[in-house]
Amino acid sequence: MSEGHQEQSQRPQKESTLSQFFPVRRGEFEAVVLSVLYHFLVQGGWNVLKPIRDEMAVAGDTRNIPWLYTATMVGTLIATPIFAFLAARTPRRLFIPITYIFIGGSMTALFVAFSATEGETNAWISRVFFVWASVFNLFLFSLFWAFMADIWSSEQSKRLFGLVGIGGTAGVIGGSFLVGRFATDLGLTTLVTVFAVMIALSIVAFLRLASIAQPGAEQPTAEHPGDSNGDVHGEPSRDTWAGFKAIAQSPYLLGIAFSVICHTVIGTFLWIMRTELAAEHFGDDRDARVAFFANITLYANLITIAIQLVLFRVISKRIGIALMLGLVPLVAFVGFGLIEILPAMGFSALWVVFWVQTLRRGLHYAVSKPAREMLFTVVTPDERYKSKSVIDTFFYRGGDLAGSWAEKAVSAIAMSAGVIAIPLAGAWFVVSLLLGRKQKQMAAEQQPR
Repeated sequence: MSEGHQEQSQRPQKESTLSQFFPVRRGEFEAVVLSVLYHFLVQGGWNVLKPIRDEMAVAGDTRNIPWLYTATMVGTLIATPIFAFLAARTPRRLFIPITYIFIGGSMTALFVAFSATEGETNAWISRVFFVWASVFNLFLFSLFWAFMADIWSSEQSKRLFGLVGIGGTAGVIGGSFLVGRFATDLGLTTLVTVFAVMIALSIVAFLRLASIAQPGAEQPTAEHPGDSNGDVHGEPSRDTWAGFKAIAQSPYLLGIAFSVICHTVIGTFLWIMRTELAAEHFGDDRDARVAFFANITLYANLITIAIQLVLFRVISKRIGIALMLGLVPLVAFVGFGLIEILPAMGFSALWVVFWVQTLRRGLHYAVSKPAREMLFTVVTPDERYKSKSVIDTFFYRGGDLAGSWAEKAVSAIAMSAGVIAIPLAGAWFVVSLLLGRKQKQMAAEQQPR
């Protein structure tokens, strides 16, 4: 065999080996870089602002948490139909940056008002700040992932969403590190300015990405001309309630909504448990308590980025979307069982909750969250933009609200949250498997014959 033929025979094998580590194909590179950058900026901006939001609430006593969630739910109920109404009448290329500008501007204005007031007025502005920040962050990420599902196909999402997720994880780590390390030196005003700048830069990344992304997701290459499961330039219907109607009429979308409720109810249980246990364990040592909370974020994101860098593509191809979706419910099911059993055996309840929440969060962002976004790659653009925003806001905050009051109710009758969490996690696991199977079937039906 000639040397030239040997090179030709070896090249596909080399490209295949490289693709195991860098799953980006020819023609996708710029869009992938911009997607990663866009995710980094959105997550980084939010994680600079999030500790400021939490500071507005924690001092108000943990007993008031259900009321804050109630106010957040009311705010979501008001904001969601307005969001849907505007989304139905505004081109997406304009709607996303306009929404981001409004979010950045409104949070900056609230912080200025907070800084300029004192006493009861200041307290009420801090509550509004917490509630509005809790409402808008869902729209922030719902728009991001809806746009990702719009420009990447089902096949591409399996290869690339792990990589896109790394950008978000880097943003979480970067934003959290900046606040944790430099908050005292920089001050809250500077941090809010950093948030606003990162949101502005995310708009720049979005506009460039929207200008090069092809409708229907497969990026423009001769080998992969694309499908038509979405259209970044096409527009959804003008029916404001299309998202609610689509969810009510679709068992598939109802299943996704149920999964989100389960995720948020169980997450709220863990959040309240760890907050109360930390308050009891550390007492007045605020620095130790802050370090404890920071370590949950740190270790969870180390788990996330390790999986995204090394295992995501293997997991998505080998175990499939169904088991990816079912992984976190399984961890929740086993975890709450351990929370019930291990403290009775002498283990610290605080550290059992610490590791259950850390593992759950790490696996959620590394595996289950990207898998849930894959579910939307097989629905229409109208369903994607309308129902997804409703699911990611109304149902998400509904789960928070239900979880906060359910935890308060079981505590009032001296029962543990596991009484609700364990059977709920079991139901969530079953629904996750069914959703994964349905997504695979719908993706196969959309493949060109």
